[in-house]
Amino acid sequence: MLACRNPVLGIFFLLTLLGCQESFSGRKPPKAEQGILDLREWNFTKDGPLDLKGKFEFEPKQFVAADNFTPSLNPRFLDFPGPWNVKLSDGSEIEKKSFGSYRLKILVDKGDDPFAMRFYHRRVPFRLYLNGKLIAQNGVVSDNKEIARSAIISKVIPIDVNQGENFLVLHVANFVFPKGGTRTAFRFGTYQSLINEREASLNARLFVFGGIFIMALYHFILFLLRRDEKSTVYCGIFCLSALAGALCEGNMYIAKMFPTMSWEAFFKFRWAGIIAFLFGMVNFFHSVFSDYVSKKVVKIVSYVSVPSLLFLFLSDFRQYIQFFMFAFLPFLGCVILYIVFASVRSMKSYPKESLVITGGLVFWAATMINDVLNTNFVIQTAYIAVYGMFLFIFSLATLLSMRFSWAFRDLHTAQIEIRELNAGLENMVKQKTADIRSMMLHIRQGIFALAGKGAPVIQKDYSQHLEDILHTKDIAGATIEGLLLGESTLNSDEKNIIEETIKFSMIGDELTYLLNEHNLPKELTYSNLADQQKILEIDWGPIANSDDPEQVDKVLVCIRDVSEQRKLQDESKAQQRELSIIDEILRLKPERFNDFIETSQGFIKQNRQLIEENKEYSKDVLKILFINMHTLK
Repeated sequence: MLACRNPVLGIFFLLTLLGCQESFSGRKPPKAEQGILDLREWNFTKDGPLDLKGKFEFEPKQFVAADNFTPSLNPRFLDFPGPWNVKLSDGSEIEKKSFGSYRLKILVDKGDDPFAMRFYHRRVPFRLYLNGKLIAQNGVVSDNKEIARSAIISKVIPIDVNQGENFLVLHVANFVFPKGGTRTAFRFGTYQSLINEREASLNARLFVFGGIFIMALYHFILFLLRRDEKSTVYCGIFCLSALAGALCEGNMYIAKMFPTMSWEAFFKFRWAGIIAFLFGMVNFFHSVFSDYVSKKVVKIVSYVSVPSLLFLFLSDFRQYIQFFMFAFLPFLGCVILYIVFASVRSMKSYPKESLVITGGLVFWAATMINDVLNTNFVIQTAYIAVYGMFLFIFSLATLLSMRFSWAFRDLHTAQIEIRELNAGLENMVKQKTADIRSMMLHIRQGIFALAGKGAPVIQKDYSQHLEDILHTKDIAGATIEGLLLGESTLNSDEKNIIEETIKFSMIGDELTYLLNEHNLPKELTYSNLADQQKILEIDWGPIANSDDPEQVDKVLVCIRDVSEQRKLQDESKAQQRELSIIDEILRLKPERFNDFIETSQGFIKQNRQLIEENKEYSKDVLKILFINMHTLK
């Protein structure tokens, strides 16, 4: 992961491995002229191995005998390696899908070191003879296209070289590829230098393979840890498919892993990787730059990739080559151009990410163009697309590392802000708690909460004044019946209704409480331990559950002692009545008041007289007495 965090360091490691090869003089190697390659001035110890290139003698549509070293009367020459869609030195044309023979005379000073030839070929079947002896064969060589079979070869083969003249004969059959001919030159030099060269190349490739595989594994693990981050799994698919392609390029390390692998299997394995590569790349870019890579393009790629993959495995590879050359390759090119265009556009919103990924993509595209031009004999360079692909994948991994790094940075910042917020909230809660406790200590009301399913009890937090109202300190944990209702003037039925209402409210919602709230008394008469009767006003209120706002969790009860208030109210009513009487008297006129006094005195005098005169019970007398007193009233 150190390399992923520092792209310069990763590139330095790659270039270091690429440079870890045996150094030679750097002389320009000679090429064959008129079918002769003179290497007598070439020092293989100082100057190193070379490619057998140049003008080889060529005989189309025939396999020259391996021991036939006699010069042709009318020799024709052709560039090796090279396609067959060109004319020979005499102006005659070659049939592209055909067969033929190359011949080359090599002049060499044998020296003391053993010689060898290095092969890393695919596609074209060939047989190679040196001085009449078969030294290498790739596939099945035949003049019948039904018999000829392509294969792959990647090895260093020791050879016996004569002092002076050596004769090389090469039989080639190409009935599959449109341009025919050969694609890669044979490497010629001392055995040890070719082994060292091959090992250095393999070491660089193994570094690339290991890096790609570790990146693929790393991103798959990231996806397992974060399933919502789809870009990681697409990057993993992208890396594995790139690894499949890298195994088939350059030294074709897959040939070392599977020496008996057929060309058909090799071809299908390689192009299955390319199809998966395209699928993973498009989905990755869509997951990273969803605003710039259309979902329609992703669907099109998916709809094309699946049938192409099925066609690859179910069809003959000759048919698929035609499909690949004329249909899939143009489609692949268009998609890559679209991705490049989308990544450039994304610089508006994602400048850093786009710069990293566009740089890797452009570098990879440049190496691909190099390999395509090299394959089509436009230029003669090394195949370096695998390294471009590695750096492109490296840029993808760098992009994801940047995003995860930013995510962790944002998470760390959020954690600091949350800690600060929590600290502020804790201080606020402490302050509010202190305020509430101060209120509960000084408020002149009895406040408590009932909680608990089945048998609700009074909670420990209650106002201090409640103890003064009820004349007891045994409040926390007591039931409403034992603390309040038991000493009230309510009858047993009323007490049972109140208790059941409270219990039922604890297992119901707020609507249930409101429907039964009328059963809870608003006022009751309470007798304390000192046999003092108090009149208590009570307010009831539901407290909702914090997790479920519809569920009643507690019932808040507020009690006020209104005994003194009621006593004062009764005294005030009596005084108001007396004042009302006095007011009525004062409002009478004097003459009417005097008449009232005289009449009243007359009624009283008459009543006294009747009582004195009648010592025995008489109904008539009682009637008169009642009428007089009522009239007086």
